[in-house]
Amino acid sequence: MSISFDRSKFLIGAYFFNKDLYDDAHVKEVADCGIDFLVAVDAAKPLLDLCKKYDIGMINHSNIPGWWGGDGDNAGKYKDHMPLTKLEVQKEKYADGDAIIGDYIVDEPNAKDFKHINEVIKKYSELFPGKFPFVNLYPNYASVPSNTDAEAVSQLGNATYLEHIAQYVEEIDNDYICYDFYPFTGRPYDSYIENFDIVAKACRKSKRDMWVIIQTGAWTADKILDEFQIRWQAYLSLAYGTNIIMHACYCKGWWDETTSCVNLAGNKNVTYDYAKNINEELHALGETFMKYYNTGVYVNGDITKAEAKIKPQLEWQNANTGEDILNDNIVVKADGAVFTGYFKEKCGTGSAVMLVNTNNPYEKNDGVNIILNFKNNVSATIFIKGKPRPLNKASLSLASGEGVFITF
Repeated sequence: MSISFDRSKFLIGAYFFNKDLYDDAHVKEVADCGIDFLVAVDAAKPLLDLCKKYDIGMINHSNIPGWWGGDGDNAGKYKDHMPLTKLEVQKEKYADGDAIIGDYIVDEPNAKDFKHINEVIKKYSELFPGKFPFVNLYPNYASVPSNTDAEAVSQLGNATYLEHIAQYVEEIDNDYICYDFYPFTGRPYDSYIENFDIVAKACRKSKRDMWVIIQTGAWTADKILDEFQIRWQAYLSLAYGTNIIMHACYCKGWWDETTSCVNLAGNKNVTYDYAKNINEELHALGETFMKYYNTGVYVNGDITKAEAKIKPQLEWQNANTGEDILNDNIVVKADGAVFTGYFKEKCGTGSAVMLVNTNNPYEKNDGVNIILNFKNNVSATIFIKGKPRPLNKASLSLASGEGVFITF
């Protein structure tokens, strides 16, 4: 029986799995880490069999020739790379298996290729029923043309990221938007919140799911992420309504091998336990979280105390949201910045909020104290590390990067 890519559940993926680790013990460790599916892996029979054994799905990159947008040099060339006739040829040599849930057909494409990508998606769905054609987009720090479309090389192919996402929604007929953004790499971190906002708004408007690939590794060993920084990315993603996250990366990938979940030899780094702890929390929350849909975000609390690089982003978010989305059942006050995602029940009249300590993503010990004022005589349940308990008091503390979900 094929492994189900059940998107009614909260799912967690992870990038890469080295060929040297195709053995029972190492694949079991993937499952033990709370990974539901692997991304960008080979459809090799030993891995297929082991993933089936441990109920791990695979979005592989060996059956369908992958495509990366590159630095803009590939813009407009996807049709040459993947004519529909070539996709038909791939059908004849496709290495199938119960663990394969889909194929990685495009990574970070230029907007000039969107229309043909859509044609490939349609043809792929016809040729491979039940499989999933995976497309991942650039973050908003990708380059834009400085001159005209004809004169300039760019990664996005649009003048702005807002236009890039709008064109994607218009020209690619699928039901999700996925992108990657790695905030702790030294790249333009100051656009992190804006990227979330643009994609989340597009997902709400077009009724698509939101998927985010988070940073779990680092370029160098001295920049290895702490657990609270990975947790912060995950819970902030959920605050915007994300229902699939992917770790980049489980194996080395593009990071230093000592900073991903396991090193080249397959030995666990400290990051393995960080990811495992967070995945356990998210899976525990998942069944409840997936009963709600996101209506917007707002930053509550004392933003003036936020870390210097995050503070302007939080102010920007509030200026671009407005208080009209606030929950009628609760008022959130805090002595630091508390990112708040607002939710409504999909089948019912209930509501919920996701509270995330986003006061300082660089300081492990920067907790915030929160005061909750309840209205309308509501009863509330709080999910801490994914586990529910009645919320009987009006105050709580959140450690740096910690998130809690409260339902009414």
